[in-house]
Amino acid sequence: TPGKPEVLDVTKNSVTLVWTRPKNDGGSKIIGYYVEAMRVPGDIWIRCNTSSQNVPREEYTVTGLERDLQYQFRVIAKTAVNISKPSEPTDPILVCAENVPPRVELNARMQKGLKVKAGTTILLEAEVFGKPMPRVTWKRGDDSLKSGEGQVITQQRHHFQLEMMAVTKEHTGTYTILAENASGSKTAEIQVNVLG
Repeated sequence: TPGKPEVLDVTKNSVTLVWTRPKNDGGSKIIGYYVEAMRVPGDIWIRCNTSSQNVPREEYTVTGLERDLQYQFRVIAKTAVNISKPSEPTDPILVCAENVPPRVELNARMQKGLKVKAGTTILLEAEVFGKPMPRVTWKRGDDSLKSGEGQVITQQRHHFQLEMMAVTKEHTGTYTILAENASGSKTAEIQVNVLG
């Protein structure tokens, strides 16, 4: 099954979704996807695209939605042979121009985690999206981090960085970036291992 769809953008009558390909296509190639919408509260899923071939990639904009109503979305993969089970549905999404839940993206290096020697400077980075722009907090374990002795937190538009100078073994641990706005919150984790 495809991954749970994530919200890329919301306008007053549309929602743009992205999702991940199914890990296993059952041996036959994926031709495309069906996107389904359900008005909340409700229990009827309605197909948004008539042919799976109009959605060959993992992205789709659902249009013609009613403003200020809530919807959930899910995705079904279509192969030459059959169709997948539906993905996990999105959380309910309010259709309104200033409302995109936070999304946090880590590059491959951050996803893998950092292994560094003591004494080096390290840079943790993430891209954060959402409307209104989410508030961002960096944490190590349960402690919120602030710019100060030996560490600097910066932001350039969507790009957030945590730079730590002359790291020691104490810096080893799980770092979390938390993004929050009125529509929800999202976290991502980066593992840091400082070798003596």
